[in-house]
Amino acid sequence: MNNYSNNSPCYRYFLDNYCRLLNGKEHSNDGGGDCQYNNGNDQDNDNDSNNDGKTNLKSLLNCAIKIYNNPIYQRDLIRKDNNGNIGVYAWINIINGKFYIGSGDPLYVRLSDYYKNWYLNSRSSLYIVRALSKYGMSNFTLAILDFTDEISVISREQKYINRFKPEYNLNPLAGNSKGYKQTPESIEKKQTNKQTFARSFHLLVISQMQQRQEKKNKKQPLL
Repeated sequence: MNNYSNNSPCYRYFLDNYCRLLNGKEHSNDGGGDCQYNNGNDQDNDNDSNNDGKTNLKSLLNCAIKIYNNPIYQRDLIRKDNNGNIGVYAWINIINGKFYIGSGDPLYVRLSDYYKNWYLNSRSSLYIVRALSKYGMSNFTLAILDFTDEISVISREQKYINRFKPEYNLNPLAGNSKGYKQTPESIEKKQTNKQTFARSFHLLVISQMQQRQEKKNKKQPLL
């Protein structure tokens, strides 16, 4: 599917070791993205600017309450940990260090989309979907950044987007169709499909009415 191996020059070694360090701690952000494990090197405000990719990734991972280094093989665990929750997540490319921040309400329902071929095919205009298709999920780390509620989830997602400026988020506004950006072609196709469906439905209704009328005429006695 892809040509990226464990020996590819990338962020894999850095992420594996740093995530192992974090996972060895009793590590939680207490439901608010406070990013406790920053070692005094990071400030939690929306104006952070990190030019170094690894520094930005460290700050992002410090915020995580759960990290899955092999999400392609950890789907059952991801479901167990996150089912029934509402929250913010990040997909991190271990080849180039780029990442995407999104949210789910419910969280696992949203995450499960990324395992489905129909979703990857129908959302190919999403930068993160194209990246997952190109590199493969085996070259991504999944981080759960925040558990929250339905009222706060979009504002929490926006806070993380503002702070970390993820490269895979084409639209910097949280909750904007889950980051889905429609092209003119996809809009035209959707409109055409709606028109085709409307015509087909109209013809079907007429056909059914004609059939009922024919049956009714057959039942009436001839005078």
